[in-house]
Parts: sequence; structure tokens; C-alpha cells
Amino acid sequence: MAALAIMVGVAAIGVNRYLVRAQAELVQTNLPAIELASRIGVAVEVVGSLEEAFGRADTRAGLMRSLRRSTDSGPDRGRLAEARTDAPGFCPRLATA
Repeated sequence: MAALAIMVGVAAIGVNRYLVRAQAELVQTNLPAIELASRIGVAVEVVGSLEEAFGRADTRAGLMRSLRRSTDSGPDRGRLAEARTDAPGFCPRLATA
């Protein structure tokens, strides 16, 4: 009976180690997806602020003021600015105009 208990204990330790390694690999595999999802969320916030800015502005200067006000304020100010400058098609000339 003691031999059976030892074999079960050894098997449990082996299974536990396997599961720990499998979880660590899964986390490492999914980290890029988690980061991408976070960036997509920030981009969605930027698009929402752009929508508001386009609705309020009637001239190009007014649009630029509204964009700066929308993306440079609030709790995610740094993240929004980063998303704005990393976005495909970003034009630094227009952002500083």
C-alpha cells in the first residue's frame, strides 16, 4: 500500500510540473496578443475622440485645436498621444499644425 501511495505522489508531482510549464508557455504565447488588444483599445478611444473633433470643427484650425484638446487631456493622455503618433498614415505635419 505504501508503494502505491508513493507512485501516486510521484505521478502527481510530474503532472503538476507539466501543468506549470504548460501554463508558463501559454502566458508567454499570449502576451503579444494581450498587448495588441490593449493597443486596439487605445486606438478605439482615439477614433472616438476624432469623431467628436470632426463633429465640432468647421475649419482646419478648429479641427486641430479640437484634436489636441481631445487627445491631450484625460487620464490616458500619454497613451492616446502614443497611439496617435504610431497610427498608420499618421502625418506629423498635420499634428503640429
